[in-house]
Amino acid sequence: PSHSAAREMSPVVGVILVIPTGLAAQLPLPTETVLNGSLYDDLRDADLSFHLDQIWLEQKSSLLSSLFLYYGWGGRFFFTGGKSRKSGVVAVARLPLGVEYGTGELRGFVEIAPALEVIPSIAFHLHGALGIRIHF
Repeated sequence: PSHSAAREMSPVVGVILVIPTGLAAQLPLPTETVLNGSLYDDLRDADLSFHLDQIWLEQKSSLLSSLFLYYGWGGRFFFTGGKSRKSGVVAVARLPLGVEYGTGELRGFVEIAPALEVIPSIAFHLHGALGIRIHF
C-alpha cells in the first residue's frame, strides 16, 4: 500500500490542545477512509460535545512525505447547560479540512471545519482544532 494508505490503516489516539480541550481517536474503515472522532469538554462552561467524521488522507508531494492533507464530512453534537446558554442539544453538520505532519508515531495536526448548525436553529460556524495524534 502507499504511504498514505498505510497511515490510514493504523488506529490513532490523541489530544486537542485548544479550548475546548478533548480526546481524539481515529479508526480505519474498509473503504480506505478513516472514522475520526473527538470528545470535548469546555472547562469555561458546562458544555460537553463530540464529533464524528469520515475523512480521506492525501499525500501531496514526495518532497514532503511527512505532510498529509485530509478532508471529509461529519457531524458534531453539543450538550449545553452552562451559565451562558440554556440546557439542550445542538446538532451541527461539518466539513473538516486539515493538515497532519510528523514522522514516526507522533504527529501534529491543524484543522478547520466550516459548520452549519441545524438544531435548534440555523447558523454558520467555523470550528478549529490543534492537536497531537499517536499512531499505533
